[in-house]
Amino acid sequence: MEKKIREVTETVHLSPPYTITIHTLSETKLNLSKYSNGELTALINDVVESGEMFSFGFDSTLNFELWSCSQVKVSLNNTPIDNYLGKDDLAVRGSFEVGPNQLYLGFYRH
Repeated sequence: MEKKIREVTETVHLSPPYTITIHTLSETKLNLSKYSNGELTALINDVVESGEMFSFGFDSTLNFELWSCSQVKVSLNNTPIDNYLGKDDLAVRGSFEVGPNQLYLGFYRH
């Protein structure tokens, strides 16, 4: 990822169990991991086909990198966060922290 264009921090009120669901609209790269009990666990780090659906559970901090906001639809606990992502062809690096219900998104040019 190159230069950061902008960043967004939002409070998104969710309750357990926590899940992220990603529906791919075109071929894209997904990189997701979760941090729990002092341990970082990779969930996916791969180029995936269009039309795929992925769902992962987490209980503390979720980290993610998406190739392009325009290539995915993303929900946290069935709550779409696409309005925060926008439709730009920007890469996004983000996280969601369970304790403060905080969603952080950083947007980057390719």
